Amino acid sequence: MNNSVESRVSITLTPLEEEWDSRDNWVKALLLYNTKNPISLGIKTKGSAAEAWTFYIKRYKISTKIARLAAEQDLKNTTYSERQDFSTHLSILRSKWAKANSLGSTTDDETFKMILLILLS
Repeated sequence: MNNSVESRVSITLTPLEEEWDSRDNWVKALLLYNTKNPISLGIKTKGSAAEAWTFYIKRYKISTKIARLAAEQDLKNTTYSERQDFSTHLSILRSKWAKANSLGSTTDDETFKMILLILLS
């Protein structure tokens, strides 16, 4: 008895239309199942999995850009109060800088130093 994957699942590189529709629906179902609220995101349940995936990609790029801009603004808007420990303040700034850069910001060392100087003035 052969227990290989090929013997249990028929995989073809050129599926018939019926098989293609079945695979497409399966992938679309996985996308929708793994999204908390696909309808509120505007994902159409009708259409192909490729259309749904394209929507996810466009939506993700927009939300990533907004998140990056918000993180950069949060870094620039951080204020220091005299009652606050300076090393704690620096730690908070570095965390916010790392968060902004992890979201795609290009805030380099020089820019960070300028932000730090502006915040302390």
